[in-house]
Amino acid sequence: MAEGRGPHFGIDEQGVVRYKNRLVVLSNEGLRRKILQEAHHSKLSIHPGSNKMYHDLRQLYWWSYMKQNIT
Repeated sequence: MAEGRGPHFGIDEQGVVRYKNRLVVLSNEGLRRKILQEAHHSKLSIHPGSNKMYHDLRQLYWWSYMKQNIT
């Protein structure tokens, strides 16, 4: 970001890294797995399937290879 290579990346006022206003999730398998489990087992989800889950989660989060991880 400091070198201007990530035009869609930024740091908000709380020091959180964002990509196009979505929270960037670090390369931490445990954290990513917890996000996926939470989304899958949420009372608001009715077994949405991987495609629906991806579209729902990508509104809030971003990480490399996110779609592949979800499917």
